[in-house]
Amino acid sequence: MSDEQRSDEPVDRLTRMGNRLIESFLNDEELHDDDTLIVLCDDSTRGGIALHGFESDSEAMVAMYSHLRALFRVNGKDLQIHALRQG
Repeated sequence: MSDEQRSDEPVDRLTRMGNRLIESFLNDEELHDDDTLIVLCDDSTRGGIALHGFESDSEAMVAMYSHLRALFRVNGKDLQIHALRQG
């Protein structure tokens, strides 16, 4: 069983910090209505994520993949996702 959980409210220290970062983002004078945000927080044992402005988790995953792929490419690498058949 997985330890991951989904909630619309912060569930621990890391997700509370992520939500405070989102609040700061929302108060920025350069914010546009269509701006989105993904906050990743991590300590030595676990991580937390906070999202703002996405219609769905799938939309956030596509945005995350696009940014990770760009990060790989500027470092001379590529990032690809391949489906593996289970069973």
